[in-house]
Amino acid sequence: MAEPEARLERGGPEGCAKQVRAAKLRHGLVDSWAGVGSIPRVSIVFYDALHVIGALLTFTGLGGLAALALSGSYDNKAARIPFVMCHGIGLLILLVAGFGALAKLGVGFPPWVIVKLVLWLFLGASLTLFKRKAALAKTLVLVVIAAGVAAAYLGNFKPF
Repeated sequence: MAEPEARLERGGPEGCAKQVRAAKLRHGLVDSWAGVGSIPRVSIVFYDALHVIGALLTFTGLGGLAALALSGSYDNKAARIPFVMCHGIGLLILLVAGFGALAKLGVGFPPWVIVKLVLWLFLGASLTLFKRKAALAKTLVLVVIAAGVAAAYLGNFKPF
């Protein structure tokens, strides 16, 4: 059988396009409602990685601010600004990646998410606590670490 006839038996160019689209759908490269040339979907792994980056930035900022508070040089604005920026950018990335992962999981708004939001608010407010309560900086470092461990536990095990 000649090549053009064999192509027609397999469905021709239209059949080939359907096979390509089906392969892209299987691998998550296109949405089921979108065209073949659409933007690829974001995977849960991407949101998880982004969430970890946000946590690293947040705790880097908090660690630097804690070191400044413990050394008594918190008033040095030039030393404080990079840590405040890391803290703020990290919190924003945590929030966006967290809600993106939540939407991807499709679990709604369970109670553990509300607890994580309260912990997120505490981590945001801890920046101010390091400034106002510099004498309690050692204790506050332990509380911030405990909040981070609690948030990680809630995110990984989703207990309630």
